[in-house]
Amino acid sequence: IELFRADLASAGFQDPYQFELYEKQGIERLTELIAIHQQDGFPNVLHTEQEFQFPLGSTTISGRVDRVDALGDGRVVITDYKTGRAQTQDEADKSLQLSIYALAAQVKWGYRVERLVLYNLADNSSVSSERTPAELQKAQAKIQEVAANIANQQFAPKPGYHCGSCPYRSLCPET
Repeated sequence: IELFRADLASAGFQDPYQFELYEKQGIERLTELIAIHQQDGFPNVLHTEQEFQFPLGSTTISGRVDRVDALGDGRVVITDYKTGRAQTQDEADKSLQLSIYALAAQVKWGYRVERLVLYNLADNSSVSSERTPAELQKAQAKIQEVAANIANQQFAPKPGYHCGSCPYRSLCPET
């Protein structure tokens, strides 16, 4: 809790009300999370915020995994924390991001991924998913297709809320 308070204080909030709200919500969520782990047991954490990079065809895939936990015998669970609205089982099962994490764990560290978890911080809930070798091959094909389309400048913009903070907004034909 003290580490959370220190990090929050260094974030530079200008609105004291927003700071107090985030502090209150954060302490509540952390207290709940600690209670859950005290009841269920704490995981054997191998990595947190671990960066990865691996080649896939002519493309280099890079990213960062929130948490990797050891289960023994080279098996792991990968957890991705979500701060927005709670993610559903369907979203976890279809998540390309989770598939990329599974590929990275195999290629970069030689792990066997048993489960992929989306952990919803808003309500301390989670959904768990798995990937078959066929699903991972399908994800690889999707990544290579998207990379090829980008290389050939063949991609359609998808306007939305994220456009407001996009550094390419002035160049985008949609905006």
